[in-house]
Amino acid sequence: MNLVYLTALLALTCSAFAYRPGIIVTVRESEFGNLVKGALPLINKSTKNFVMDEPIAEDMLTINRIEGSLDDIHSENLRFTFRPDVGIISIVVSKVWHHVKCEGEAKAKFIRSPGVITSSGIIDEILIDMHFRDFTDAQKGKPYFSLKIQQLNFNKDSFDIHADFKGIPNFLIDGIIKIFKSKVLDKVKNSILETLDKKGDSMIDKALDKLYPFAVPLTNLDTSLCISVLQKPHIDDKNLYLEIDGTFFNTQKGYSRTQDAEDIKLHTDDNFYVDVHVTQYSINSLISAVYNTQIHYKLFGFDLMVESLNNEGIVDIDIDKITVNKFNSLIGISKNDFFARVNSSLNFSSAFNVSRHSDGFFWAALDVYDFKFLEFDIDTSYGSHPEISEFVEVCIQTFVRFQKKFTMKLPVIELPFNIKIEDVGAELFDKQIRFGVSIA
Repeated sequence: MNLVYLTALLALTCSAFAYRPGIIVTVRESEFGNLVKGALPLINKSTKNFVMDEPIAEDMLTINRIEGSLDDIHSENLRFTFRPDVGIISIVVSKVWHHVKCEGEAKAKFIRSPGVITSSGIIDEILIDMHFRDFTDAQKGKPYFSLKIQQLNFNKDSFDIHADFKGIPNFLIDGIIKIFKSKVLDKVKNSILETLDKKGDSMIDKALDKLYPFAVPLTNLDTSLCISVLQKPHIDDKNLYLEIDGTFFNTQKGYSRTQDAEDIKLHTDDNFYVDVHVTQYSINSLISAVYNTQIHYKLFGFDLMVESLNNEGIVDIDIDKITVNKFNSLIGISKNDFFARVNSSLNFSSAFNVSRHSDGFFWAALDVYDFKFLEFDIDTSYGSHPEISEFVEVCIQTFVRFQKKFTMKLPVIELPFNIKIEDVGAELFDKQIRFGVSIA
């Protein structure tokens, strides 16, 4: 599997940046925090156990080593503002507890004593500027970004400070705490800012390289979706835009892309946090990816197998319907010694929508307009009988034309950062399906 993804990554490096995105994701400023919730465990992990070894000297006290951490940040502690004029997302983190342990030396006339100062308190606000970085030869395909802390405001009245220096009288300990609170604390703050400035990008890059994959799998289909970013994300005054490759491919065969996506117009729905614009190209790449892939089900004690026999795009999307031209498939049903295989080819068109059902899965709803078999042949363990094939074909076409509305369960896509989808809706536009998505 690693070799497959290495091959895919090399192919992407050579070719994918010449193509338009197969999928475009837009996230509204007002709902950006809901998307960030999935990355909070990563952010919280990065704020634990940071260490600074640059000495801080002040009167009676020298600090040689600082260890610190922040309590977990929650989504209600975050506020975001898009600033497209400077390409920055401003982040305000409010009311976060911090903990600091300082190792150093206290000095009082002829006394020198090593010891420790511990403090806990509230940070009223952390003001952060976030910007996405330009791609380089070494870094591309992921939404690389930088964080710059512009301001960090300690609430000094909330501080609980303790000092432990052997041999130092209590009245001097009080003086040491006073110096720490009035002078050293600001230097600790500056040291934190300098350390994060130096190490922040490398920490973010390491996490993205680990947590943002080249592709995500679709369950039960041996198929993956390439989510490599084609250019750095950008913002306007309302939305964040993420343009990704959007090619579905057979996981075992590996990634390849030879076609461009359609140039689409974006549409948004304020009832959802996120809009995912899936192009006709991306849908057709899924058809090609599942070529010769067998999907197995259990149905009333029978083994049901469905296999797509299309190796190229057959789907056309407009504002009214999805049209599928010459969909070739093999359907097999078996139990014990009995089997039946249906080879068919058909044209159909339908309206399309998606909703979440009570079972927790997402289901596509089809409202069929046209449905016609071009070929329909049944072969069974009892032989092939054209008259039976013709009879079943007529029955199916009659049933579909009478029933018209059908539903089918959609495959599950495993998203990065453990993002969970709460609700989804769909709408057809020219050469695309726009999915409105709410993040749990």
